[in-house]
Amino acid sequence: MNNICLDAKYTKSLEGILQCSRMIGVNASVRNIDGQLLGRMSVNVVAQQLLSKQLTIPKNVVLDRQVRKVVFMVNGNKAFWNYVEIAYENSSIYVIKSGLKPGRNVIYEGNFNLTHDKLMI
Repeated sequence: MNNICLDAKYTKSLEGILQCSRMIGVNASVRNIDGQLLGRMSVNVVAQQLLSKQLTIPKNVVLDRQVRKVVFMVNGNKAFWNYVEIAYENSSIYVIKSGLKPGRNVIYEGNFNLTHDKLMI
């Protein structure tokens, strides 16, 4: 069968999370306009929600320190950590709720072993 794209309406979540993939099962209803789908057919689903005017940052930039999320930033010639709150996330990106403003210089490589007030060379 050729790949087709259809809009669906979420109806309910199935119980449990698949621990190996961190995914959940959902039920959705789809209008089978051309009769190409059969009942109880397995499909791949991409769930999307458009979020406008949100500050996003790659997950590898955000670290867990003292049970909180931290982003290392540059101030002059020093690195300092900045606590952030996460609004949403997907497999590769966090949406920042608070603690970071657009245009700030963040350290996105080599940040794992940094400490607060570390002199940058």
